[in-house]
Amino acid sequence: MDILITIIFTMFLIFVMPINVRVIYDKNNSKVELRLVKIFNIKFSVGKVLRYFVTTKRNRDEITLDGIIYNLTIFIKSKDIIRLVCRLAKVKKVTVSAGIDYEHYLLVVNLWMAVSRLKIFLRHTFYKVENEHYMINNSDELYFGTELIIETRIILLLIAIIIKIKDLFKVIKFMRLYYGKSNI
Repeated sequence: MDILITIIFTMFLIFVMPINVRVIYDKNNSKVELRLVKIFNIKFSVGKVLRYFVTTKRNRDEITLDGIIYNLTIFIKSKDIIRLVCRLAKVKKVTVSAGIDYEHYLLVVNLWMAVSRLKIFLRHTFYKVENEHYMINNSDELYFGTELIIETRIILLLIAIIIKIKDLFKVIKFMRLYYGKSNI
């Protein structure tokens, strides 16, 4: 009986444990980190993540039009699940810093408009946005850096999948048609 209670308690802790997705991009450091807070710390490079999203299971070494269309179709079919997961997640930190020569005032205005659109997108997409920092500096050389930390929980992912179960079946059906029934 004690083992059962221990297992149930451990599963409960894993389900309510936060998951942080941290995206960092600047000229020196580009990576995506996935962390089960307190247990695992997994890091991926942005290039590997992007390569995964534009290649297929059959050929991970080569980027093809077929792979891009396939992954785009999967995203389109699962967009409702992704939207619901985002609505249940919160943004813990947003940092955007850019450098541009202020003499090019039209570029400065456009950059601030892009930052404004990013703020609106984050506020409409996620449940809550905390700790926002936006900065555009006067600089001789053009640079851009960003850091985004998104937090969700495994239980919220499961709830989103249960609510949008029809979309999950559509994605699985599409993958079976593409790969064949033996590979999925």
